[in-house]
Parts: sequence; C-alpha cells; structure tokens
Amino acid sequence: MPRQFRNLKTHLFDHLQTPTHLEKQKEITDVETGKQEFESRDRKVGMRCARTTYLLYKTAKPYSEYEQLVTLESHNGCDMGNINTGFLPPVKVIADKDTKKHRTRQVVLLVTIVPDAAELIQYIYLDHPIVKKHTGKDVAASITNVLQNYIVAGRFEGGGFDGQYFHLGVPEYINAHYIDYSDTYYDWDVLHCYGLVDTRLRKLEQFQWLSNTTNTVSSIFKLFNWGKGYEELVEACDRLKLAIQNPKFFCETRFANSVRKVYGNFLADLSAIIACLENTKFEMHDGDTSEREKAQQAEQYQVKIQNKCFCLLLSGLADIYEQYGVLVSEVQKVNLLPFQRFDKFTGHMEKMKQMVKCLSDHNNCGKDKCFWPHYHKNKPGILNGQFVGTQIIEDHEEQHVHNTRRARQQEADNATTSPVMAAERKLADLTTQLVKGFREDVYSEDALEMVESTRFLTDLKSLAMQIREKGHILLGVLNADKFVRIAKKISRNVRVVNNQEIVRQYKIFVRRLASKTEAIAIPELQKMDSKDLIKKFLTSGGELYVGCEMVVEAIVVAAIKTTVESIAESVISRYNTHNSKLRSMSEEAVNNELWIACNGPELGGADRILSSALSKYFRHGNWHFVTRKGEQSKLYNSKVINRIISQESRLPFVTQ
Repeated sequence: MPRQFRNLKTHLFDHLQTPTHLEKQKEITDVETGKQEFESRDRKVGMRCARTTYLLYKTAKPYSEYEQLVTLESHNGCDMGNINTGFLPPVKVIADKDTKKHRTRQVVLLVTIVPDAAELIQYIYLDHPIVKKHTGKDVAASITNVLQNYIVAGRFEGGGFDGQYFHLGVPEYINAHYIDYSDTYYDWDVLHCYGLVDTRLRKLEQFQWLSNTTNTVSSIFKLFNWGKGYEELVEACDRLKLAIQNPKFFCETRFANSVRKVYGNFLADLSAIIACLENTKFEMHDGDTSEREKAQQAEQYQVKIQNKCFCLLLSGLADIYEQYGVLVSEVQKVNLLPFQRFDKFTGHMEKMKQMVKCLSDHNNCGKDKCFWPHYHKNKPGILNGQFVGTQIIEDHEEQHVHNTRRARQQEADNATTSPVMAAERKLADLTTQLVKGFREDVYSEDALEMVESTRFLTDLKSLAMQIREKGHILLGVLNADKFVRIAKKISRNVRVVNNQEIVRQYKIFVRRLASKTEAIAIPELQKMDSKDLIKKFLTSGGELYVGCEMVVEAIVVAAIKTTVESIAESVISRYNTHNSKLRSMSEEAVNNELWIACNGPELGGADRILSSALSKYFRHGNWHFVTRKGEQSKLYNSKVINRIISQESRLPFVTQ
C-alpha cells in the first residue's frame, strides 16, 4: 500500500494547505461568484428592459421610442446591459409571383446577415402563399402577413421587387404597414432593368436589323426543333463531327441574357444547318407541291444566312450577348456588398466600351484576352467567301420591306459600303447603346448615392489600407464626422445615439480593425474581401464589437441596403419541381418541402435535425425501429411490404 494511503487524513490535510490547492479553490470560487453575479445582473437588466417595454404597451407609445428610452436610462446611470447581445440582423424582403396548376402564388424570401455562414449575406425562404387578389394593397398584405411571423419590425429595411410591384405601389403599402419604420429602401431588380434596356432597343427602327437577325435564327431553328428535322440536324452534326447545340428561341418574357444561347447555339450549328438546308433543297426540288414549297423555303433561308453581313452580325451578336450574360450572372449574386455589385457593373461597362474600340482590329484587344472571340476568329474566312465549310454567296442582309426613310438609307448604304464596314457600324452602335441604356436605367441618381454611402461604411479593406498609410488615430479623427452623417442616414437605430458617442465608438472600431489587420501583409490584405473583415467583428464572441456596437450596426445595415430579386426566380423554379404535375400534394406539404430544400442543412450535416424530428415524432421515447430481441415482431406485419415481396416478375428469367 502506498505511503500516502497509510496516513490518508494527514496527507489530505497537508494537501488542502498547499498554495496550488488554495489557488485552484479560489479560481473555482471566483467562477461561481461571477456566474451568480452575472445571473443576478442579467435578471435585473432584463426586468428594467421589460418595464420599459411594458410602459410602451400601457401608454400606446410607438415602439420606435424603445431605443430612445433605453439610451436615456443608460445615460442617467442605469445599467441597461450590453448593446446588441442578441444581434437581430437587419432584413430585406424579396417577393415574386408565379402561376402553377392554375393558382397564383407569391414566393417570399428574406435577405439578411448570417455571420456564421460560409457566405455573409444569405437568403432565407419563408413562405409561398396564394395570391387571390392582384391589387397592390392585397399583394403587400400577402407579404406582411408572412413577415409578421418571422421578423421584428424594427429590423425591416425594405425589399427588392420587379417592375410590376412598383407599378402596383406595393412598397408604399408595406411602408404604411410598418408606419414607424418608413425610412426603407426598395430595389428595382437589376436583372429586369437590363431586360428592359434590351427590349426597348429592339423596338427602335435603327435596330430593325437586330430583330430581323433574331427572327431568321428562330424561324430556321423551328425547322430542326423536333422530329425528322431534329434527327437530320443530329446526323449532320455527326458527319461534321460537331457537338450539337439544342435549338433555342428568343422570347420577350425571358431575361435578355438568355438571348446569348439563341445566337451562340445557331452559330455553333451553322455548318450543320446549311448542310441540312442544302440537302432539303436538292431532295425535294422535284417532289410534289408540298415538297417543292419546302425546297423553296430552304433556298430562301440559305440566301438569308449564307451572306457576309449575316455571318458577321451573327458572330458579333454572339460576342455581345455572351458578355451581356456574364454581366447579368455576376451582378445578380446575393452575397455581394452594394459597392461590390456596382463595381462589377462598372467593370463590365468598361469592357463593353473597350469592345467598341477593338471591333475593327483584333490587335487592339491585347495579348491576354480577345473581346470579340467569335467575330475576330470568323471574320477572315467570311471575307474570303468561305465560312464553316461553305461558300458565302451574298454580300448584304435581306433588304427592308418597309418603304421608310431609314430603309431607303440602308439600301443606299449597302450599295456603297462594304459588308464588314456595315456590320461593324451596327455592332458598335448596338454595344454603345446598350452601355448607355444600362448606365441610365440600372442605377438612378438615388441608387448611385446609396451605393457610395454604403461603400464608405462597408469597404473595410480600403479602410484597413488607409490605416496602414495614415495610422488609426489620425484616420479615426478625419473620418469620424463623415461616418456619423452617413451612419445616421443609413441606420435608424444609430440616429437615436448622440454624435459624441458614435465618434467615440468609431475610434474604437478603427483601432480594433488596425490591430486585427496589422499582421497581414499588404499583398494579402489587398486580396481580402471586406465581407470577411465584417465577419470577424460579428463572430469574435464580443471581443471586437463590444464598445463599438453602433458602428457595427451601421455596417451590417449598409451591407444589405441594396440587393437583388432574381434569387426569387431560382426558388420559383425549385418550387415548380416540388409541385410538378406528377406529384399530387397539398399546399402545406409542398411549402414544407420547399422550406427544407431551401433552408435545410446538407445531407452530411442533417443528423441533428433528423434526430430531433424523430424524437419529437416518437414523443421523446424509443424510436421503435427494432425490437428488444432483434427479431421481427410476429404481431405486427406490414401488408404493403408483404405485398411487394410476394409480387412476381413479369419476365421470370430476369430473376434467375
């Protein structure tokens, strides 16, 4: 037996007097005391806030006065706790209507800040209620009825909709519902704005050539969209060793960036299409009346597409709308700060302006990238009269059928201008007008002002770079007044705090940002995303944002001040998959499915929620998937399973 156990009481008494034991005992006592003090303080502060809330209910005061009363009590020396300990993030609502199975529904989403997520800005699916009346008031009521179950009114910052919602006055009705929080901001979805610019240009007489080209492509694609025609196109592609691109058709109700597939697919299949038209023309030339009409139609289509101007225009349109599609795809992402979305927009506008300068000469594009990959690649062959393995037989596009001044001018230009000059003038004009329309229609003056305001608040990477140059003390002094002015414009919660307090918190924020980024090399800092720096302040367990809560509040509100509605289109597509004609489901069942599909965890991380669901279903008892003895119960058998097992195969030999 060890010596310590032979005289246990003596050794235990000696151990209790050692400094190590006394120090550990003091640490445990301090933790317990601190826990009790925290719980006591937490309850006292909670009761003070509850009494303040109770006063508003009793006296019918606006809920917006709560923050002012709490601030007043805090300045009077009363302990009102820490600001934003619960962090209810700001939200914007996204809504769009769709009709499926004869009923019109409205998908309602939230865009908000989720600090712990891989991407800072996320959408959350809420509901898909049926819209019975389509007035602005009823559409707005459908939205607010959903929102009241999920959000606190004081965190509502506005919404994002398409043009129909604005024409119906939906934002005004929503603001009337949130009467104390009418300082909201609503976005006209950029994707729809881009589409309106393209639609408007196609209606102008100067771009009649664009409509003619599109109509020609669509008419020819119809010949090969199904049945015998499609099989002929497949065989022609096989002979020419081409990967067939399925026919696509222009539609005004679709987003304009989908047009890129119309031109791109037609250009990719052009050699196979010409081969099919040539085959039709010769095989049916001596047939009956119907076959001769088809042969004549094929010959007419050949005349339209086997000419230099059409091939040049088609190649150029494929490049223009490919750039158009990249632009739209990037700016409609949810996880972008307002200034990041605008900077992507301006970057693509500069690329399209550069396209105009490089159109006539590939050498102007530079070594890294060609701005007109299809046009510059195809141009030499087209001008030489040989393109996609066939001869180009005409120089100009089909003549105008209207006897107008522009039509007569076009005919005169065709007679005196080379095809390449005519095509490049049209392509340059279209690109220039698209850029002009995007700049005028997508971002209004108010929208530009909002973007620049949010840039000052949320561009933490640039702020960190400025700190490296000037130091956090000087920068905190120089930027404080501007920050106060913009923060109070952006966030209603900041407005109730006095300017001196905001200045004090801003200086603390700048100092902490400096300490958090000082170890990062400048090249690495330049590559960082401002959203990642924002996340550091939100996920630090209070280490960074306590003491500068109003600064962080202004930043997170600015982060979602502008957003996009197009995510609703994706959710609607997903809804239509769940509510397809093959599935007979109730509205509630489909809505529950969509909630899981949009918001639920991925399969690898779903065990916790699945376990909770099973426990709730079995009322927190055993799950009853196995018996205690591990044998199948003789008392309870499944009739369905027994029937499935007993069914015989239609072809017995396949089971042998």
